[in-house]
Amino acid sequence: MKKETPARARKEQEGTTGVKVRTAILCLTLLVLPLVRASGPQSASPAEFSFAEFQELFLEATQAHDWEQVILVVRKAFALLEAPEAVEYCRRALTVAQQQEDRWAEAAAWWMLGDAYLRTADYEKGLDSSQQALEIARELDDPRGEGWAAHIIGDIYERRGQYRAAIPPLELSLQRGRETGGRMQEGDALGDLGDIYRSLGDFEKSLEFQRVALRLAREVSDRHGEEWALANLGRTYLQIGQYQEALRWYELSKELAQELGDHAGVARALGDIGDIYVRLGREEDAERAYDQGRQLARENADPHEEGRALTSLAQIQARRQQADAAIATLLQAGGLSRQVGDAENLVFVHIGLGHLYLQQAGDRAGFEQARRAFETATKIARQTDALPLLWIARDGEARALEALGDNATGAAQRRYWQRARRAYEESIEAIETMRFRLRTAPSEFEATFLAAEDKYEVYERLIRLLVKLGETEHALTYLQRARYAALTERLRLADTSTPEPILAELLQGYEDLGRQREAIRALRSEELAKPEQDRPSRTLENLSVVLAQTEAELHQTWAAIEQIDPNLAALVRISPARWVRLQDIIPPGTVVLQYLPLKAQLLIFVQLQNHPPTFVAVDVSRAELEALVVQVREELSAIEAQLELPYASKDFSVAPRLRGALVRLHGYLIDPIEAQLKNARNVAILPYGTLYYLPFAALARPSASGQLTYLVQELPLAYLHELTADGLGALPPPIFQSSSVMAAFGNPDNSLPSAEEEVREIAELLARWHPQVYLGPQASRRAVLELPNETSVVHFATHGVLDQADVNESYLVLADGRLRQREIYGLGLRQRGTRLVVLSACQTFPGSDQPGVEVLGLADAFIKSGASTVLATLWPVESKSTANLMVHFYQVLAGGHPPSKAEALRQAQLALLSNPHYQHPYFWAPFVLYGDWR
Repeated sequence: MKKETPARARKEQEGTTGVKVRTAILCLTLLVLPLVRASGPQSASPAEFSFAEFQELFLEATQAHDWEQVILVVRKAFALLEAPEAVEYCRRALTVAQQQEDRWAEAAAWWMLGDAYLRTADYEKGLDSSQQALEIARELDDPRGEGWAAHIIGDIYERRGQYRAAIPPLELSLQRGRETGGRMQEGDALGDLGDIYRSLGDFEKSLEFQRVALRLAREVSDRHGEEWALANLGRTYLQIGQYQEALRWYELSKELAQELGDHAGVARALGDIGDIYVRLGREEDAERAYDQGRQLARENADPHEEGRALTSLAQIQARRQQADAAIATLLQAGGLSRQVGDAENLVFVHIGLGHLYLQQAGDRAGFEQARRAFETATKIARQTDALPLLWIARDGEARALEALGDNATGAAQRRYWQRARRAYEESIEAIETMRFRLRTAPSEFEATFLAAEDKYEVYERLIRLLVKLGETEHALTYLQRARYAALTERLRLADTSTPEPILAELLQGYEDLGRQREAIRALRSEELAKPEQDRPSRTLENLSVVLAQTEAELHQTWAAIEQIDPNLAALVRISPARWVRLQDIIPPGTVVLQYLPLKAQLLIFVQLQNHPPTFVAVDVSRAELEALVVQVREELSAIEAQLELPYASKDFSVAPRLRGALVRLHGYLIDPIEAQLKNARNVAILPYGTLYYLPFAALARPSASGQLTYLVQELPLAYLHELTADGLGALPPPIFQSSSVMAAFGNPDNSLPSAEEEVREIAELLARWHPQVYLGPQASRRAVLELPNETSVVHFATHGVLDQADVNESYLVLADGRLRQREIYGLGLRQRGTRLVVLSACQTFPGSDQPGVEVLGLADAFIKSGASTVLATLWPVESKSTANLMVHFYQVLAGGHPPSKAEALRQAQLALLSNPHYQHPYFWAPFVLYGDWR
């Protein structure tokens, strides 16, 4: 959505005192006028603002060559006149200018007429008029006039949904404003460019432009410009999924619009606020806002905003199962939007119709009707090159095509499903392109952006469809893509600390080339969006060549990064396809489980050595699974309150609520694949979403005696990691060899005395492997950064802190400061021969509860740095029980015939489980082995 009065300019400093006074009076008139209009039920009639008065103001402005006065005249005309009368006044002003042979006045009149045609949605005439103004301004060497004419051209393209075409004229307007010191013109152009980039899905750039536009508007007291900047900021935050932040900006915009008497602005703000209320579940508030906005739009004869209000109102009707009413409302909205050429709203109209037809469909004809509606939405979205619209339209089209396939048989069924697959894939491509553009924005934007409008579900729908097509391997590829795609989006590669200067340069170069590739793709899309007869073939050829060259440079840069450090190369480019090759390298006796909770069903993918992946579908909703995981974590955290009590007061028995949740989760997650686990010697798990927060080792079944049998008592468990998966083929050498060194860091800030005892005891236990012990002030960042070669084990007994807003800033506490996650990536542990990192610290494993980003904790950073295995924790751990477990773990691992690391952890957990003081899962279940478990 955008404003309809874009043209504003700063008054030139030169001019007579009389002109300044007249301008001041006119400004005052226009500030008071809306308040006068607001007090009456109807706007002033044309007779109250005669053409003679209009002509007098116009001539004063043009004789002074004062663009600010010209714009104020236009504002007054459109405040007092209906749009057709305003067009007629501008035409007559043009005739006067031409009769007087005043070229400056003629340019101003053409500009006013272009703005008038914009308001009446007569876009072709608006373009022609603005082009006339542009040519005369250039003839007169008037850069400000050139900028304002270009601005109207850009606004018309934007209103028509031709976003790429709107950028060059608006950039010209921005340039002219900066050259001439026209700060209002500069702010206005920035605001409109920000709105365009929002429509194109480049949200970070949109926010950047809108913030500057808001600052400029406030600096020059441009209240209308401030109102628009506030509204546009709200719209961008809405699409990112930052709903409360969006609501704040919308409310500010509405208050200012009311203060200015801008009824159209109030109507727009009410519609936007209603959209937020819908997403927050406040349907009654949303309906009230939509009704008020629609009434204002109708009173102001604004079909553009009325169409949008009706489209929003249909959402409420659809939610209330009033399908027929919603369809009628959408059809009415579509008529209004076609009338004014509102391409963006037309997409939402057809998407809304498509979903309603899909819900009502009972046969092939109904599904086909839904498909046609979505197809129309897709066509318009492609014409506008608006990714925020395209992903929704293609997702809807895919759902309709999948439904058609579900209701067909044989070859027809497969054809529909394959078409649906292509549509889902294009929807995901649009989503990931927008995610790429958020890379340098605050990392929480990326997470809320994916959660907004349930974008995760597109991945899940495609995975479900691939399973129906029998393409389980491709389904696994998209499962990994959904799980790991966020990694490259949230990490600022150029900020990654590394001891190799050339590596830092390569990482920076890769990011720069990635931005360059996106810019070239955008230019190419702009040219392809033009009608076929207008496409410059030579330009397209050149862009294709440059794009290919950039892709080649990206690959070369990545190959150079991989040669120096393969693990950092994986930060740059995720390769989920490697998972489909797991069947060739899975060790004998190991079962790999991957979980995908869908909205109404759970998919469990099972992989065994030399067997293609299979899956099991379990009838349990994602909401129920998430509720059970929350129940487990709540019950476990309740134990923390008892730790400070006298021992006699403590009750560490398993509460019925925890017991019930663990048993039910075992029923959903383990029982359906019990046959596949019957002969398993190891289980490697890849959870998804909230399941990453679940201690699988504590899943339980009741025994005959009524006692719980935990999963850890039956099998050793580990979490598999993408980077360590490729190395599963060859059996790794023993962790402790004659040349091995162990480095142990304990109690760096003197807040964990038991951690110091833990490190001393472990060092004594492993004395023959040359332990390097760093306690208190010796446990420093410098010591970590200077670890010697052949350091096979690194043990941290300290605090770990996760930064949910920016994963790069998560850290381990050390004596001389924080060892941040972005530094961990560059530790080069692979080159040092590090096989195991133990994080005997607080909450170092899970990163976020947003699906697809939960692997971004400190444990993952050590894997990326080259460690093949990390032992981490799922929640803050009790220090004494942790020390107990760690000593048991190393005792088993350092034995004469050591079992796997997973088995060593299992035996250490069983040792705690058998101790009356520590038998509650709170003490032994948080420890998770991550990576190569052997």
